[in-house]
Amino acid sequence: MARGSGARVIGVETLDVIAHPFAALGIRVCAIVPAGRGEHYAGMYRMRRGTFSRTTPILVGTVADLARRVGLDTLFAGEIDDATAAELRSALGERAIVPSQSALARRAGHLAELGWARAADGAAVDPAALEPLYVRPPAVRGPGGALVGDTRLAPVASALRGG
Repeated sequence: MARGSGARVIGVETLDVIAHPFAALGIRVCAIVPAGRGEHYAGMYRMRRGTFSRTTPILVGTVADLARRVGLDTLFAGEIDDATAAELRSALGERAIVPSQSALARRAGHLAELGWARAADGAAVDPAALEPLYVRPPAVRGPGGALVGDTRLAPVASALRGG
């Protein structure tokens, strides 16, 4: 649509959209989404000098890996099911703040607000230049069930695990 209409395109990461509604709370926010294989993608966000932004690279790991990185009260936002919420609370106690499911729902307005602000800052790109961000390579199985390609976790995963 953008190519045909000449519209500007703004890239906004999913984790940014998840964390955005909690920016004004004044505490650290950890946005998470399932990554498969019992792991999550995550990013830590904080307000610094009037700007709310991610303070870590995109992390990949289990809830236990993520909990080891948390030393402060942290609001967890994103696709958090009951089991993940329970695991966070078990590992972190009162340091884990998990809002209600209705507060965690992603809303188009949050995406629009971020996109509008970035457009005002001149962040538009040529539609052909916009690409998805793959944090780690897919684990594709070939004939006989053998993994095909590089199945090692992305470098950010080793950072999450202390490597």
